[in-house]
Amino acid sequence: MPIKSVMRGSALNLAHGAVNNAPIGVDSDDNKLYIVPAGTGTTLVSVHDSSSTSITTLNVGAVNGSTVSAVEHGSGFYHVTVLTLTATPLTLADATVGAGVKIYDFPVGQITVLNASGSVAETTTSAIATTLNSGVTYNWGVGTVTQSNGTLATTEQNIINTTNGTSSTTINVAAAASSSTQTVAPLAYNGKSTAIDAFFNVGIAVATDIDADATTTWTGTITMSWMVNTNV
Repeated sequence: MPIKSVMRGSALNLAHGAVNNAPIGVDSDDNKLYIVPAGTGTTLVSVHDSSSTSITTLNVGAVNGSTVSAVEHGSGFYHVTVLTLTATPLTLADATVGAGVKIYDFPVGQITVLNASGSVAETTTSAIATTLNSGVTYNWGVGTVTQSNGTLATTEQNIINTTNGTSSTTINVAAAASSSTQTVAPLAYNGKSTAIDAFFNVGIAVATDIDADATTTWTGTITMSWMVNTNV
């Protein structure tokens, strides 16, 4: 089976079967190569066939809420996190013309977001005529702070840049999906003392498009490629 991913170190010496004189070996139960200094196991690489996916549990973050799930690809250093939102509830407030909800906590450390993308569909579950109006334009993004106004900007959309979508025209019926990506260069965030959060944010740019607090749900995926340095 081919090696799918490798975390290389200057002391790696597979030819002699040791790393810094510690024994190494492949565990046939989980197909991982281990360094075993003094009887403890530390994952070095994942070995698997081309039909499988590299999954990691090292230095991963945590989802927020029962309607968000995560699949964590990569290694302890490099990650691709795929978040699935399944009817994630969000009450869009008339006063702030929108809302935000935390969907992910990154692990503690220096976080560098390399790339991100997403696709979500909105469903209005409150009376359309008197809350969020029919077929109006919303803007959504993912950022490191929660939404505070109808037009998302700066840290409200610094992971996935704001883009427009169209709301439901029929109550409890999903509107068309809206997609967006990160268009800025990779950004580093210092989460050593306080872990960095990722918020799914929605704003209604035209205040008259929302007449009262609207209950909505959101379904789709958010994919984030990122690196973590825990030694800062």
